[in-house]
Amino acid sequence: MAVLASRTAAKDVIQALVKTVTDAEALTVIYEDTDSGTPDQQPADLGTHVRVLTRHRQGDSTSLPSQSGTQRYMMRGFLIIEIMTTLGDGGVVADDLAQKFDVAFRTRSSLNQSVWYTDVISQEIGATLGYFKTNVIAEFHYELFT
Repeated sequence: MAVLASRTAAKDVIQALVKTVTDAEALTVIYEDTDSGTPDQQPADLGTHVRVLTRHRQGDSTSLPSQSGTQRYMMRGFLIIEIMTTLGDGGVVADDLAQKFDVAFRTRSSLNQSVWYTDVISQEIGATLGYFKTNVIAEFHYELFT
């Protein structure tokens, strides 16, 4: 597994993987640190789109500090992809998209890339804010060198 230098680098890798799926499906992606990042700020006419949320947990040290003070940590967290589909056939569309994210996570992890994804689940939330919502949640792991 490649070692990353920062949480920002890890987020870039995670978001690049999400982008491979959303670009292939021509989906709008909303990141929570943008002006339209919260559901109540999103316009109702976005059509099918996804929101991406990254949540880190505390990392565990995997090495003793070197003389210069650098150390390796195993970082963990959750990636939450909120799939928002139009009502009507939204559940079918969301199931298809959830499967595509699941395949992307499994493929990336099997290639031994810098971020590994485990415990991928999809959870139908139902109708909310004029959309049918399905969450895809994946635990991620990566090594951080500080």
